[in-house]
Amino acid sequence: MGRLYFAFGLGVSSAMVMVACGASSETPDALTEATGEIASALPDDSDTHNGMPASVLQPLPFKKNAKLRERLSSGALGDIQAFGDADPEIAAALKTPETQTLMAYVVSCALPAGDGIVYDPHDGTPPLAWRGKHGVCSGWKGNATAACREVVSSCVLARTNALGKRVPISMRGDGVTYNVALRDKVRVDTQYRKIDPSNPDIENNGKPIPSFEACKEPYSDDGSKRGCGWHPLHVGRCIAGTKVTMSTPASHCASGAPVMLRACAGIYGCQSNEPIDPDAPYHAWLQDGDATCANKNGATVSFVCPGNGPTVSGIKTGYFSLMMASQFAKENGVPELDPSSLVDNVEGSAPVAPFHYPATEREIFTYEEAAFYGDLFSSKNSREQSRTAVLYGAMHACFSEVSNTAENQLADRLCGDPNASFQCFPNKPKPCYPPPPTGRCDTRTAGNGPSYDTCHEASGIWRQPLTVYLNDPCDLSHVSAGCLFARKPNGVR
Repeated sequence: MGRLYFAFGLGVSSAMVMVACGASSETPDALTEATGEIASALPDDSDTHNGMPASVLQPLPFKKNAKLRERLSSGALGDIQAFGDADPEIAAALKTPETQTLMAYVVSCALPAGDGIVYDPHDGTPPLAWRGKHGVCSGWKGNATAACREVVSSCVLARTNALGKRVPISMRGDGVTYNVALRDKVRVDTQYRKIDPSNPDIENNGKPIPSFEACKEPYSDDGSKRGCGWHPLHVGRCIAGTKVTMSTPASHCASGAPVMLRACAGIYGCQSNEPIDPDAPYHAWLQDGDATCANKNGATVSFVCPGNGPTVSGIKTGYFSLMMASQFAKENGVPELDPSSLVDNVEGSAPVAPFHYPATEREIFTYEEAAFYGDLFSSKNSREQSRTAVLYGAMHACFSEVSNTAENQLADRLCGDPNASFQCFPNKPKPCYPPPPTGRCDTRTAGNGPSYDTCHEASGIWRQPLTVYLNDPCDLSHVSAGCLFARKPNGVR
């Protein structure tokens, strides 16, 4: 397994950045800086987040960028600058927050990490840099195929919610057009779910968890309870109720740069002794580790595995997140660490399945929520009259059999109200499976994780749906206590 270097700020990068450098947007420096923002890619083990406001898709703001979407339906993402320069209507649309957000998600889905699009409005405001992440349609720098537009549309729809949340999700497709491999490890999330609407950076617009921010003078070396200078490691899976001990290699104590560990419940980082927040039960502190390295056997943390995971092969599991920091507050960087080099034991013995550190994306995201499909660039999307509609025209979703009242669940996720299905969904969702007429989609395919394929709607046959998996069945509910999902025992599929 490859080695990773953790330095403060590694996870701070953007998918849409307003590059303000103090110069006019006409200067080469401003455009160079915008291009540089694109080139700094996101870590390849970072999560995909569902956080695009559903209001972006509602008919009134969506109609404002109809001409831009029409041009993109037969043109290239790389020609956006030319589209805006030649057409005042498109230029005006590209100044609206909804269109800028839509383009950030389109580019994030379509283009790979390290690639992107820069748009200069030529009006004295900074250029916009939209960064790629998934690369499901990398050819769209030129002209896109219909399949390419469909899979990008599915990706954008899958990343939409009306709850003001930034929620990690796992998207799975046919393994052909959508050929994004599931990760063999998942980075601990460094931001809370609440979205900062003033931040245009779609990959980093959550509220930062303070422990991951750099320490500042005057430094306070208060050991493993310190509230700054920590770095995200990876998420693990354990057997609920067992005592787990994780240790770094001994070299991390003997190297002259000693480190310390912290364990948190779930897939997020945490603050020391952070109490469980009833309004945000998805994260919690478990334990601070030994901050002395006294035994020279490496930094160690021991904790009781939480019961926040599914039942796998009859065994209740839980998820934990590890954080690492230098023992010295002024040292914001930490040494290189291969995740497979961490030493683990459970109840004093070598761990057995289903324990796994680092856990894979497939092991962490096990709850199948829904599939999304359609074409955001279709002219059919311009005919809807309802101001509150989200699924209309050529935009669709179907729900998984895991849910008890799945249409209400989708209404909660996409409309912000579980009882808003009638006015929010002109295109009424049905079960994804079995095949029509009972459900929407012909098959469930293996692909890069079980997913639905070839879904039927009045607007056409859609061959590029993406299936969304969640870490917890209530992740995209309004409040956890009112979650409509059935918490069924659900192992890795």
